[in-house]
Amino acid sequence: TTDRVPLVPALGEALIAYVRHRPEAPHDALFLTAKAPIRPITGNGVSGTARKYLKLAGVKSARLGSHTLRHSLAVELLQRGSSIETIGDVLGHTHPQSTFIYAKADVEHLREVALDIRGVLP
Repeated sequence: TTDRVPLVPALGEALIAYVRHRPEAPHDALFLTAKAPIRPITGNGVSGTARKYLKLAGVKSARLGSHTLRHSLAVELLQRGSSIETIGDVLGHTHPQSTFIYAKADVEHLREVALDIRGVLP
């Protein structure tokens, strides 16, 4: 399947620059490894690279990888008021149930900003 998503101009320009300067390879894949042997990047390769840079950035999470980036985006969109449907569309989910897991982040956010009422009620 093919997903079509809008790109901000800076990302589009970066992709064009990458394609113009990437190594030659007999592969149809867009993204290739940077070291020999040149081959298509796998999902594990993407997740491993994300893990490496998330660690370098000091991100703390039980599970670091590309999923961490997807989860962070979903939570950010939720906190900015995006609907579950919109978040699902951005993440490429076909069923809303796949996106509902991110709604729990909103409850956690509410807990962070909730007033402490201990001692206020009789």
